[in-house]
Amino acid sequence: AGATAGGIPAICFTDGMARDYVRNNFVMVNLDFADFDTLVTTKTEGITTSTLIGTVGGNLGMFTGISLMTVLEFSEVLFFLLVSAPFLCCGRRGWGVVRKTAPTNDDDDDEGEAASVAGADCGGGEG
Repeated sequence: AGATAGGIPAICFTDGMARDYVRNNFVMVNLDFADFDTLVTTKTEGITTSTLIGTVGGNLGMFTGISLMTVLEFSEVLFFLLVSAPFLCCGRRGWGVVRKTAPTNDDDDDEGEAASVAGADCGGGEG
């Protein structure tokens, strides 16, 4: 018998010695699977965004009579009312236009222009 290197003899093994060495120093593990099929689970949307918008719009149209055209028409009417409100209030005088008047004194130039804002009272008067 010779020297050992790391627990393994430095000389060649005979068949019997090799079997004994393997039985005493190695382990065999068997892994068995019931089946080799793989189950892949994925998540998907139950309903897409476009389908949701279409469904909500359809239900609103069916049950309340509201449609996109109705909303746009109400928006248009509101916009035109806001734009034309000054003209409805003050008539054709040109709401907010500054009219220059001749000053009565050289010292009162600023007061004359400040008092001459058309539409300041928005009622009756000049026509």
